[in-house]
This record gives sequence, C-alpha cells and structure tokens, in this order.
Amino acid sequence: MKKIDNEDIRMALRQKLPGALAYKTLLPKGRPTEITQHKKNNIRKSAVLVAIFKKENMLYFCLTRRSRKMKHHPGQISFPGGACEKTDASVIETALREMEEETGISPRNIDIIGKLSELYIPVSNFLIHPVVGFINNVKGFKIDNNEVEELITIPVIEFLNEKNIASETIPTFIGNLETPCYKINGHVIWGATAMIIAEFSWMLKQHQALREGYSGNVESGR
Repeated sequence: MKKIDNEDIRMALRQKLPGALAYKTLLPKGRPTEITQHKKNNIRKSAVLVAIFKKENMLYFCLTRRSRKMKHHPGQISFPGGACEKTDASVIETALREMEEETGISPRNIDIIGKLSELYIPVSNFLIHPVVGFINNVKGFKIDNNEVEELITIPVIEFLNEKNIASETIPTFIGNLETPCYKINGHVIWGATAMIIAEFSWMLKQHQALREGYSGNVESGR
C-alpha cells in the first residue's frame, strides 16, 4: 500500500464498519462471537483510544504493554483504555481519560475522528468501544508505571502487510491458546487489540482500493 496520511484515515472511517467480517482473520481459535443472555445482563462497558500520531512523516499507533500486575489481560499489548466510570459522559470521555492516565497525553492534544465496531471480550465480559483519534503533540508521553509496563509505537502501515500476520501459542490463565496474531518488531499483538487493528486495516485497504480504482477510471477517460 502507498503512503498513508491523516486524510486517508478520515476517509476510510466514513465507510460502513465491517465488524465481524474483518475480525475473522485475527479471531482466536475457539473464541465465541455471541453474547449469551446471562453475560449480557452483567456486561461491563469499556473504551480504548486507537491513538495515531505522526513521526518523521509516518503515522504510528500508540500502544502500551499492560502491567503484569493488572487484573485483566496482564502483560498484553493493547491500546490505552479501560472501564467506563459513572462520571464519564460518553465512551469518548472514557477513552480520553484513560489515555491521559496511562500515557500523560492530555485530551486537548487529541483530535477524535471516529469510532470502530464494538467488540465483546468473553473472558473479562467487557464490551469494548474503540475510539479513533490523532495525537497532535507527542512530546508529553509520561506512562503510569502502575498500569503500563512500556509504551510501544508501531507504524500503521506495518499492519497492512499480511506477511506480519502469524500464529502463536499464548499461555493464559485457562491454559495455552492457539491464536492468529500480528508479529512486528519482536512484538506479538493478539486478541481484542489485533481484532480492532484488523478492522481498522480492512477499512484502510478498502479506501485505498476505491481511491486507486477511481484514479484509474479518471486516467483512462482522458
């Protein structure tokens, strides 16, 4: 894929969300996709910020490795985020609050541009609301060591390369789990984070295909 810029992402997010259609390539083996009525009654709402910033004229995702002390998903690579609190006015407010708590980036330095599909996590019974935003000032990163082990930045374009999709056996508290994942720069990104990125990448690829197809038609009509 050609170079990606902010406008490409804005345009891509205007498409209809593919949800499960995009998730399937990164869906862990044996993971249920339906929410049972019992689970639905006790579901917990959360939000993550799919945070993107520019460095050296390239767009990057801002990811974190969760502290191994965390109750849910310890040690996993994820987007900044967490459970919605009663004082949060919206999932956007939750995502921005968690971003600031975990990485030190103030909400005033983030431009929210859209949302992705809600994603249910059976093991923790969370319904994740992914919010997408651009970081306008990346000089303020200051991680909270109680929640974050390390800050991980990876070029967005790396996730569009299917050669970076692999399979891995992950040790979990319920036993080993065979799962598809992204393997990039020594990092293994799997589970909900990988599925969110899969939808994001699917939309970018669709946008690129539509744009190139339109350009081709214009050129052929000259």
